[in-house]
Amino acid sequence: VIGLFFGFILMLRPNMIGVWIGFLAVIGIQFILKKQYKNIFQSILFFGIGTIVAVIPFILYLQINNALQAFIFSYWSINRYYTFVSISDILLNIKYFSVITPFILISIFAYIYIVAEEYEKEESKSNKNLATGFLLSLLFSIPLMSMSGRDYDHYAIVILPTLIYGIAFVYSTLFSPIKKIIQNSKFALFIFVLCLVCVIGFSSFTTFNQINKNLAPTSGFSELSSYIKENSNEDEKIIFIGHGNAIYLKADRQAASKYFYQRPVVDSTNGVIRSNDFLNDLEENSPKFIVIQSKLNLSSFFEWDIYEYINDKVENGIYSLVENDTFNRDTIVYIRTE
Repeated sequence: VIGLFFGFILMLRPNMIGVWIGFLAVIGIQFILKKQYKNIFQSILFFGIGTIVAVIPFILYLQINNALQAFIFSYWSINRYYTFVSISDILLNIKYFSVITPFILISIFAYIYIVAEEYEKEESKSNKNLATGFLLSLLFSIPLMSMSGRDYDHYAIVILPTLIYGIAFVYSTLFSPIKKIIQNSKFALFIFVLCLVCVIGFSSFTTFNQINKNLAPTSGFSELSSYIKENSNEDEKIIFIGHGNAIYLKADRQAASKYFYQRPVVDSTNGVIRSNDFLNDLEENSPKFIVIQSKLNLSSFFEWDIYEYINDKVENGIYSLVENDTFNRDTIVYIRTE
């Protein structure tokens, strides 16, 4: 079962495997200390079988749909380029996450305390092993979370499973004096649940508002989306070159390339996408609209290729520039004229 879920996570988000590494290390050490070498080989065998059972259906599905090569390119090649950064960048990223996420340090100290406090207690070995597993998992997950060298806050989601036990321990320790009051008072319990619901509700509302803002990040974006919708058919595709994926949703049009979001994919592949895919997708799908963010901040070779491609199409009368003062001022819009 452990191998099965490891396989699922491996296919979904490989930098979350730190959770398995930490606990497998604890299990392996326990087997070695107890000289249960047979159990080590059995565990490895069953773990491998579980992983294979989880992965094989994905591989078969991709092979049947002629998408296995594209998957390998996206899963392996792009991720390999994406994480090819210096040690100093990784260390800076670790420092960044440790500062903005205090629960990391809190959990680390909690696990160390549990292991040290209960080291000599025979009856508390399970707590010690559990804390050691969480500690190792967290320590493995931190570099995996930071390996891209990019300080995107949502990357910290991979360490959430490793923080639960530490935070719960701290909470239990701090609130133990009033534990009896909460247990014996229905009113106190009601207030606690009410506050919890209010906090969750407020957080959800804030998140929902943020999502709505992201759908229309700047003025003129909605006008541009409406213009595209009014001047194209549902089966015609568009492409936004830059950072504006929301346009596909607001304009209700599909992207003309699987690389509907070019950064940081383009920046991290050292030219692989430029020659192989992106411009070929545009040539094959002939998007009705090509929208370019004027401040791309992409790799120079990619910007050069894009503008060269567009200028060639404009000179040959295939695309023309759309001038509209209501559009976002940071976008350049081209429409296919033939």
